[in-house]
Amino acid sequence: MDGDAFRACEAVVCARPGKNCVLGLHVLSDSTHISWSGGMLFELIVCAVEGVGGRSTRGRCGSAGWRFLSAVPVASHHVRSCSCLCSFCTLFVLAAHRLYPVRVRLVNIETGEAEWFTVAYIPVIQTPKEASAAKRGKQRRCGVLQRVMYMAFRTTIQASHAGVQIDGIAAGKVLAFLRILAYICDQPEERAVLCLKAGSCDHPCSGCAVAAADMVSADAFEAEDRNVINTLDDHLELAAHSRYGREGPRRLVLEARHSINSAVPALAAMAGLGTAPHLLYQMVGFDILHVCFGIYFPPGCAFSLICFCVFLGTQLCFAVRLGHSCAFQSVWLAIACVRLS
Repeated sequence: MDGDAFRACEAVVCARPGKNCVLGLHVLSDSTHISWSGGMLFELIVCAVEGVGGRSTRGRCGSAGWRFLSAVPVASHHVRSCSCLCSFCTLFVLAAHRLYPVRVRLVNIETGEAEWFTVAYIPVIQTPKEASAAKRGKQRRCGVLQRVMYMAFRTTIQASHAGVQIDGIAAGKVLAFLRILAYICDQPEERAVLCLKAGSCDHPCSGCAVAAADMVSADAFEAEDRNVINTLDDHLELAAHSRYGREGPRRLVLEARHSINSAVPALAAMAGLGTAPHLLYQMVGFDILHVCFGIYFPPGCAFSLICFCVFLGTQLCFAVRLGHSCAFQSVWLAIACVRLS
């Protein structure tokens, strides 16, 4: 796939006057490799409180970035006259953002070795509890993704149109034009990068305009490829209407026509994708091992499971050692409060 894309881009670039060449890039977006900005830690706090009677704990943030998750009722135990020793557990979690990397593969022309460089981290946006939470969550995720992609590739986009001078050794100074030949990701990430609707929609294929009802029939082989120019024109019009909150019926028509979202893909500004030879909807490739790994280990699940097991084991040891009922209550509260990602 990338070989055909390289030859198509080379035919367009070499038609320019002067000494020109194509520098191809491979991009990998791996949502199975979740990172944490600052890490994820659990802290157990045992406090001695003086007083009489039952009390309930209230959490306070010890430092920036910490947030209170749960409080455990305090059980008082009389020790000599009016003093008591109150033991309790409080769960704090570092409120870090989950991120997954975007990497670029470059080949050293002198040594022939290929290296992967991380160029950006895309945050995982959770869906909050609010009115129209699902719709607003999708809009936030789409907006953040496209902004991060543009910030990561803004200089590459400029170089793809204007070119950069490189030393061609025997050929002398050569004007090189950068092109993204392959974007390796999974299917949900593909739909997000291209600003296409995911799940149940009329046109679930990213490369062609086949209808969902015809995908299991022979008509799918005769479906036309997506027209990059027409689709991007509808993207721009839809994004403008959505930004100013106007033309609601028109927006529904545009979304249904190509099964697109009300945003513009940032990579469409890249030469060779949004311009000739128009490879925007043919650049995505799938890594088989990447997809299989994501099936058995959902993003972030393994790390969250390890953290939860460590925390639960610490809580159990704490409860057995102290033998207080409040400590056992904290274990069950932790099981109810800690949600695996």
